[in-house]
Amino acid sequence: MAFAVTGVLLWKHTNFGNLSPGNIMRITIPSLVLITCGIELVFSSFFIGVLNVKKRS
Repeated sequence: MAFAVTGVLLWKHTNFGNLSPGNIMRITIPSLVLITCGIELVFSSFFIGVLNVKKRS
């Protein structure tokens, strides 16, 4: 999330205008990959937790 906020702040410093593609891609691509991995981790943890629930008899 910190990388995403940094990207937005850099965009704000240019008054929400044009950005240098090389510089902004170095920030946004790892940010999106890490956010996606975090979301996948949360969903997989939830799914594994559901699989471990004992059935009532």
